[in-house]
Amino acid sequence: MPMSHVHVGGSEGKPIAIDYRYDETISPQAVLIFCHGYKGFKDWGTWNLMADEFMRAGFAVLKFNFSHNGIGDGDLQTFSDLEGFGRNTYSKELYDTAKVIEWTSKQAQFKALPLVLMGHSRGGGIALLEGDRNEKVAAVITLAAVCDFGDRFPLGKDFEAWEKRGVFYVKNGRTGQEMPHYFSFYEDYKKHQDQLDIYETLRHFSKPLLALHTMDDEAVHVSAGMKLKKWNSNTELHLYASGGHTFESKHPWTNPDLPLSMLRVVEDVKSFLSLIL
Repeated sequence: MPMSHVHVGGSEGKPIAIDYRYDETISPQAVLIFCHGYKGFKDWGTWNLMADEFMRAGFAVLKFNFSHNGIGDGDLQTFSDLEGFGRNTYSKELYDTAKVIEWTSKQAQFKALPLVLMGHSRGGGIALLEGDRNEKVAAVITLAAVCDFGDRFPLGKDFEAWEKRGVFYVKNGRTGQEMPHYFSFYEDYKKHQDQLDIYETLRHFSKPLLALHTMDDEAVHVSAGMKLKKWNSNTELHLYASGGHTFESKHPWTNPDLPLSMLRVVEDVKSFLSLIL
């Protein structure tokens, strides 16, 4: 089925690139809105194959790039906007997600459908926060989600050096780029810490929630998933023995098929949605 591309205005006027797909021969059951993670983007790895699987299962699927994720307006798989990346914040990602939900809810083909937020890693934390506060969201699904934004910052002397210099750099292992993080990232977090508290959000979270994690996640420890379940007993938690942080996916992904771990993700998400919609 054809895939459509649009841009909507995001944080500080920077564009949010969106793609969406659905089977025009059937009526979709819901819209899945996917939030990518840190150093990620909507076309990373297996995300398009994943979206195709959900589309074939009867869902409309929408993916988007956060406005400050570092992907420029040209090649949607290249980090050509490192200045934008450096000035990203959690607040900006929440703003972007709300704008995508607002745009989606106004489209004729989507406005009568339930909206489900699904996020990977950092995007999972964003999906939890926005999913709780946005009345248009019916349910949330997280893949290897973080459980605490505050513990993702540098510590000790590294933090002191960051504050003094105003920037620190993280090397992108895939591209070799030195990716900046300005100290305004932390300042924004402190300013909006109450709104960015996943623990407090989950204490009163009342919508259906599915959390998927692997036991061998090298980037977000499996204990993060266990905390989500501990903080909200209604969370449906699935733990996989293996698959790593990206469920056996990598970028670029040249295989026409999904890896086994991602196939498990797709099947578990479909089963979850069949029970709640």
